Amino acid sequence: MIKKIAFCFLAGSLIYFSFSCASFRPDRTGIREGFVPGRFSKESTYIIPSNGWWLDFNNNELSLLIEQAFNGNLSLVETSARLQQAKAQAVKAGASLIPEISIAADTQTNKSNSEGSSLLGGSTVNGTSSKDFSLGLSASYELDLWGRIRALRNSAVQQVKASQFDLETAEMTLSAEVANIWLKLLEKKSELVLLNKQLQTNKTFLSLLELRWRKSMAAALDVFQQKQIVAATEALLPQAESELIVLKHQLAVLLGKTPTTAINIKSESLPQMPPFPDPGLPAKVLNQRPDVQASYLRLLAADWNVAAAKANRFPALRLSGSASYDSENFQNIFDNWFAGLAASLTAPVLDGKRRASEVDLAKGISQERLAQFRQILLNAIKEVEDALIREEKYLEYLQALERELQYSKRVLTEAQTRYRKGSSDYLPVLTALGTIQKLERQVLSSNRALLSNRINLYRALGGTWMRKE
Repeated sequence: MIKKIAFCFLAGSLIYFSFSCASFRPDRTGIREGFVPGRFSKESTYIIPSNGWWLDFNNNELSLLIEQAFNGNLSLVETSARLQQAKAQAVKAGASLIPEISIAADTQTNKSNSEGSSLLGGSTVNGTSSKDFSLGLSASYELDLWGRIRALRNSAVQQVKASQFDLETAEMTLSAEVANIWLKLLEKKSELVLLNKQLQTNKTFLSLLELRWRKSMAAALDVFQQKQIVAATEALLPQAESELIVLKHQLAVLLGKTPTTAINIKSESLPQMPPFPDPGLPAKVLNQRPDVQASYLRLLAADWNVAAAKANRFPALRLSGSASYDSENFQNIFDNWFAGLAASLTAPVLDGKRRASEVDLAKGISQERLAQFRQILLNAIKEVEDALIREEKYLEYLQALERELQYSKRVLTEAQTRYRKGSSDYLPVLTALGTIQKLERQVLSSNRALLSNRINLYRALGGTWMRKE
C-alpha cells in the first residue's frame, strides 16, 4: 500500500512537470535604461584595496576600531537577525513543494467484568482485558500546476539575498561612521593642542602689553582688548573638550560598548590624504553597491509575488493519501493495512474579486519597488559625483585658506612693527592675531572635512570587501 501512495505522488509529479510550461514567471527588462551614465566626471588609475578601503589610511588604530565595530555593533546583530528570519521564511515558502507526510500511533486498553459461581456455591467476578493498536500514515501534496508555490518560494529566496545585501550595507555604513568619528576625534585632539598654543601666544602678547602699559607706552584700552581675546580663547577650550568626550561616547556605542567605556585614541594628528581612487564605470559601481543590489532583489521578489497572485486565480489540485492499521494482533500488521486516496480540485468561481484585487495589489507593490530602485540608482550616482566635486573644491578651498593664512602672518608682522614704532595703534595687531588664529582652526577643520569627504567617496563607490567567502 505504501507503494500505491508513492505511485500516486509520482503521478502527481509527472502532471506537475507536464504543466510547468504554463507556470507564471516575471518579465522584467530595461530597468536601468536612461539612468546609468557612461562614465563619471573624474578618473584615476589607483585601485582601492579589495580587503578594505580604510587600509588606504595606513593606520592600524583605524583598522582595529572598524574590526571591533564589525564584531560588537548591535545594529549589525539586528540586521543579521533579520537575515536569519528571511532564511526561515524562504524555507517555509518552499516547504509546500515537498509532500507533507505524518505518522500517528495509538494504543488503548479495554477492561470488562463478568460474574460466575464457585465450587463452594458462592459467586465470583471474572475480569478480562484487551489491547487495541492503531498505526496510521498520511500524506498530502498540492500540485504546483501554475507555479504559484514556486513563485512564492522564489520571492522568498530573493528576499534572503536582499537581506544579505542589507547586512553588507550596514557594514559599509558602519565602517564609514567609525572612520568619520575617528577623524573628528583626531581633529578635536589637534584643536585642543592648537587652542592651548594660541592661548599661550595671547597671554604672551598680554604680558608684553601690560609691561608697556606700566611704562606708559601702551593704553589701557590695548590691555583690555588683549584680555578680551585671551578670554575668548579660554572659552573655546571647554567646548572642544566636551565635544571630544561626546565623540568618544559615540564611538563606544558604535563598538557595542557602554558610552562610559574608556576609549584610548593614541593617534595624535590627522592622517595623510590617500591617493585619489579610480571611481570606475558607473555600471560597475552600481553592481558593487549593496544597497542597489538589495533594492533590485526586492523588485524581483515583488515580481515573483505578481506571478504567484496570477497563478492563484487558476484551479488548484491537491492530492492526499492515507494508510492505517487497526488490529488486536500486532503480528498481523502487514496483512491488515487499508488505505484511502483522494484528490481534490479547487477552482475559484465567485470570490468578490478578491484574487483579482490581490493581483492588482501585487502589481502596485512591484511598481513601487521599481520606482524605489530607480531612485536608489539615481542617488547612488549622485553620491559619487557629489563626493568627486566636493573633493576638487575642498582642495581649492584649502589652498586658498593656506594662502590667506600666510598673508595674515605677514600682516601681523607688519602691524607689530608699526605699533612698536608708534605709527599705529594696537587694533591692527589685535585684528591680525585674531584672524590668524581663526584661520589656523579653519585649516585644521578643512583638512578633516577633506578626509571625511574621501570616506564618503569610498562609501559611495561601494566595493566587494564586505562579501563573505
